[in-house]
Amino acid sequence: MDQLYRNKPTEVVVSSASSNSYAIESKKLTMVDKPTCRQRLMREGFLPPSEGNPSCAIEADKFKQTKMSLAMGSPFQMAVGYGGRTRYFLYGMNFQIRDTYEELVYGPYLFDAVVMSDLEWVLANMQEKEQQTSFQSATRNE
Repeated sequence: MDQLYRNKPTEVVVSSASSNSYAIESKKLTMVDKPTCRQRLMREGFLPPSEGNPSCAIEADKFKQTKMSLAMGSPFQMAVGYGGRTRYFLYGMNFQIRDTYEELVYGPYLFDAVVMSDLEWVLANMQEKEQQTSFQSATRNE
């Protein structure tokens, strides 16, 4: 698992619920460095975040940009070749405070990289919830 996160990807795919329907939308983004991200944010009239160290990505296709609002927890996935096929693994999540960068529907998109301790926390809490859940099964005698 650690080997997945050794190299920083150049591209990520973000997914979020569509604002018009219940469909899930996705788009390919290109990772950019901090100065480029800061410049893009300021061009859109936003100040860069003062806390944390978020990663930043912009739309990969410069000519066919699509509008996309990100929900809290929207996943950013990286493509990895495995077994002759492309697989997608969780690389980051949108943890930005609601309404802060919500108007940036064309990007740049800020997100926090998921580290091993985050995944361990999710697994531990999911297992705990799974063990606490008891499903009642109804049986009928006919």
